[in-house]
Amino acid sequence: MTTIEEQKQKLEQKKARMVLEEAKLKIKEEKMRTKSLIEKGSLITKADLDYLPNNALYGGLLFLKKQIEDNENIISRWIVDGNKQLNKEKKDVKAIILKFEEELHSDTKEFIRSHGLRFNRFRKEWCGNTSRLEELKKALGKIKYEIEIIE
Repeated sequence: MTTIEEQKQKLEQKKARMVLEEAKLKIKEEKMRTKSLIEKGSLITKADLDYLPNNALYGGLLFLKKQIEDNENIISRWIVDGNKQLNKEKKDVKAIILKFEEELHSDTKEFIRSHGLRFNRFRKEWCGNTSRLEELKKALGKIKYEIEIIE
């Protein structure tokens, strides 16, 4: 049989494991909340409303909340409209790889990043998904580059 001291020690170890598990769950919960907030913020950008001041956005959200309270069916209409637009945007997105012969100016790099591409230092190329491929090509103009569109 185990002594009372051994039982106490096992209970303390179990308690410590539970505290650790609770801390891990809190961290996971915080990460999920942060991800959700980032996604909601990106929707404001996607809707091209990120130029509005915060108080205007908040006022608009309060207005939407009042509309929901007045008409519960409006949410289903918003879901349909949102799905249509998101699906349309997904179809327009192309995966590309861009390679340049020479070092780019910092403004050009920022412009490429604004189109959703990231630089791969190992492969020395830009890659990512963009829905504005023609705009990107036009802006690159006379800069020599190779482009690979991944189907």
